[in-house]
Amino acid sequence: MNVARKKGEVENIIFRWLLIVSIPFWLHRILRDFMIDSSSNNMASDFFFLLASCLILFLTRYKSINTQLKLTYCVGWLVGFVYYWHLLGGLTGPMTYIFFSAMTVFLGFIPGRFKEAFAIILCSIAIALALDHKSEVLFSVIPLSEDIKELLPIDYVVNSAIIALAAILLKNAFDRERGHLENQNLEMEKINDQLNQQNTQLAQKSRDIEAIKNNLEALIHERTIELESKHKLLEQYAYDNSHLVRKPLTNLQGLLNVFEIERELHSISNDKIDNLRKKLGSLDEITKKINLTIN
Repeated sequence: MNVARKKGEVENIIFRWLLIVSIPFWLHRILRDFMIDSSSNNMASDFFFLLASCLILFLTRYKSINTQLKLTYCVGWLVGFVYYWHLLGGLTGPMTYIFFSAMTVFLGFIPGRFKEAFAIILCSIAIALALDHKSEVLFSVIPLSEDIKELLPIDYVVNSAIIALAAILLKNAFDRERGHLENQNLEMEKINDQLNQQNTQLAQKSRDIEAIKNNLEALIHERTIELESKHKLLEQYAYDNSHLVRKPLTNLQGLLNVFEIERELHSISNDKIDNLRKKLGSLDEITKKINLTIN
């Protein structure tokens, strides 16, 4: 698994946990609306964000649209930031800091090409609203009612508890992912060790093959010299056979021919001469075969 894919999975896990944590936050808001008989606009906006959080949480199972869901959710919170600024007391309202803090967290999983644009828009809107707080030229601010002010301590405790829960859940999610990454790192180290061992073995085998190759070259060179030496000996033997052995043999055959002529002239019969001729003929055939074999 590559780094970019793993990073995307971690961001998706964080996004899902933020959605899960936002559900009790909006449920608390709706419950409080009923307790203080809040305005219909306030209740409608709280219901809308609750339903949107539930719907987007359901749709996160479809990984192919996660990027679009994140952008849609962040833009929705950006609009909600402006709306609740107007609805709940502006700079001194309880929702201002919650929305701004949540959106700074959202910057962590917004796709890179939209991150800078979202950060610039968020900071620009926050600065514009803060500067417009007293004059209210851009947006009018509805002051907090006495009922809402009385519930501010409860809101603080509940919001703090939700934020603490979110921090714990995110920490657990990070710990699990860190554990997975550590296990993967251990597996990668084992694989690297195995690859290093295999590389060492391959290097040793390569050296052995090189040594065998050098030995073969030396052996071939040695055998070549030996064969050349034997070839020279065979050439010398062929020369000796042709000149030193056949020359006396030829002389003897010539003498036998002379004896043969004299025997015919004087009508002499000599079995020993015939026997010698046969043996010389056999010796002559043997030397001829040897010459043919050597050549």
